[in-house]
Amino acid sequence: MRKIFVLLLVLSLAFGLYACGGNGDNKETEPPTTECSHTYNEASCTAPKICTKCGVTEGSANGHDWADATCTAPKTCKTCNATEGSANGHDWADATCTAPKTCKTCNATEGSADGHDWADATCTTPKTCKTCNATEGSADGHDWADATCTAPKTCKTCNATEGSADGHDWADATCTAPKTCKTCNATEGSADGHDWADATCTAPKTCKTCNATEGSANGHSWNDATCTTPETCGVCGITNGSVADHKWKEATCTTLRICESCGTTEGEYLAHSYENGKCLTCDRRQLGVGKWKSINLDGNHLSITIIDFSSGSVFYRGYGRVDTMDPTRLASLIQSNCEIITYLGVDYINYGGDGDYCFSEISEDAVTVRFGTWGSATMARIAPDQIKVTAVMDNPFFVKTDWVFTYETGL
Repeated sequence: MRKIFVLLLVLSLAFGLYACGGNGDNKETEPPTTECSHTYNEASCTAPKICTKCGVTEGSANGHDWADATCTAPKTCKTCNATEGSANGHDWADATCTAPKTCKTCNATEGSADGHDWADATCTTPKTCKTCNATEGSADGHDWADATCTAPKTCKTCNATEGSADGHDWADATCTAPKTCKTCNATEGSADGHDWADATCTAPKTCKTCNATEGSANGHSWNDATCTTPETCGVCGITNGSVADHKWKEATCTTLRICESCGTTEGEYLAHSYENGKCLTCDRRQLGVGKWKSINLDGNHLSITIIDFSSGSVFYRGYGRVDTMDPTRLASLIQSNCEIITYLGVDYINYGGDGDYCFSEISEDAVTVRFGTWGSATMARIAPDQIKVTAVMDNPFFVKTDWVFTYETGL
């Protein structure tokens, strides 16, 4: 519209000049023949003030009042809208999450905002735009899993930790299980194994630690009841029932009435049944009857003593060892035809001192004997056919006081 207006203004001025007689070749208009009462149009940007009657001009053109070019329009006269050059074009700033593509110069927009590219909220940050870091809402907060034996308190979502692991609460190893955590059942090492006690009569093989069992009880091994003990287990000693009756063997002259099972005795000995100085039951020789002999070796001296209870006498004979005797004495004894005997492979010769000594007194049981005025002897039976005589004698031939006499026949 501005261009059309300017064109009409130019044509009007040209027409005025022509009407005033101007030929266009003169730089200045010749004065009319008659003086014109000018009616001027206002000067324009490109033309001075012009008389609408005669076309005469006055002053000069106003010149353009330029407005700077914009993004969408070239440099433009504010008065006549004449333009020069071209529009600057938009200086676009890229669209953002919240604003469309926008001209940095004129704020014109194009399109729409990109919108936020949200990253989900995390335990420690709210929902956040990956592009502009804008946030919305709040952080989710940690979803804690309690601390365990081997791990601290831990977020189930992001694995963040807090504090330290609890550590194991160990239960000692048992016979069948290794050292085990009471909390998480973790194990360490191996089971101790059973400490078996052998099976007994009433209990199977049993662990001394945990009382676990294996197999079955052995059962009792019964020994028959005796007269002193009831039926008894030979392994554990437990008894069953009552004692058995005694199996008595009747008394004799040498034994009391005795139980053949347990050895218990009772009552008294039976009397000996002697005949010719010998018990018909036990072959025991009767003291004070028959002949009893004692052979005693004392260094190089050998003595033989015979007690003859039937005659009430004691016979004694002494011998000296031949190989140790004084040669002169030995020769004298041999010349006198003294008896030589061999005892245990050694020769002995009778060197005198023989004698017979009568009892002056003998006790009823033949235990104490008095030998005249020389002393006395006490006798004690040590076997059925043996007695031990302890003599207290003044007679020098009885140099040994404790002799063992054996019953002799044929003496």
